[in-house]
This record gives sequence, C-alpha cells and structure tokens, in this order.
Amino acid sequence: MKIKAANPETGKSFSGEAPKLNEITIKEYFNITNKTKAEVRRLIDNQDLSAEAKNILYNIAKTTLQAGSLVVNIGLKILDVAITLLSEYRHTTFLSILGLIFGLIVSTIPVIGILFGPLFGLLIGGVFGVMEDIKDRNMKRRIQEVCIEFQKFQTN
Repeated sequence: MKIKAANPETGKSFSGEAPKLNEITIKEYFNITNKTKAEVRRLIDNQDLSAEAKNILYNIAKTTLQAGSLVVNIGLKILDVAITLLSEYRHTTFLSILGLIFGLIVSTIPVIGILFGPLFGLLIGGVFGVMEDIKDRNMKRRIQEVCIEFQKFQTN
C-alpha cells in the first residue's frame, strides 16, 4: 500500500510502499481508538505538564498520514495506545511510555520518523529511564505487540 506523509512543521515529505499494510488493518486497528479526540484532549489538559508540552501532545493527536485512499490518524492512535498502557501500568509515567513507544517505532519506520522526528529528541530521554523500570514482562510484551502493529508502516 502506498503511504504519504509530510511533517507539518518542516514540510519534509515522505512516500513509500508499505507491503504489510492494507485497508483492513487500517480500518480495524489504526483508525479505531479507545479514546475520542475530545477525551484525549481532556486527558492531556489534566496532565501536570507545561503549556508547551501540552501543545506538542495536541499536535501529535492531530497528525495524520495517507495510506492508499485512507487517512490514518496515526498521532491519535499513538497517544491512545500510550494512554491505554498508562492505565494498565500506572507506576510508569505517561511521557516515559510515550517516549518508549516513539523510540521503538521511529527506529524502524521511516514515515513515522518524518512525521514526529522533532519530537523524538524531546521524548528519548524518558526511554532510557523507563527501560530500567520495566521489570514487568507483561508491559514489555504489550509494547512489543504495539510495535509489531506499527511496523506494518515499514516501507521497502
């Protein structure tokens, strides 16, 4: 499936063929979230974060890419997964989970790196801290499962 994305801040664009991605996967996984955009916004509002950090999270929630004829709410899905994992593993902070997810996804999928590259540097610090904290094998397994789904965006 052909995917296209552009970083809204830099204008840098990416397109490629993602052979493991199909319309069914997008409709059944990537465009279904546990939280609506409004719920995600309220959750962000309720975080003890600076206005700048909240603005970054709002921008992530609005980030989309095109896969074939479909629009994928990739940013909302990433935040939704992070929020879901946070509710399952309350001892780990939101930004650490988000940083870990971004770190793993960005390291393997170019299109995600194009979309969220500038944010990667802000979040990577949390990745190393949370890696030490992950003693819970269930959390590690869940994050690996999420990354496998996102790897479908990997291009040739």
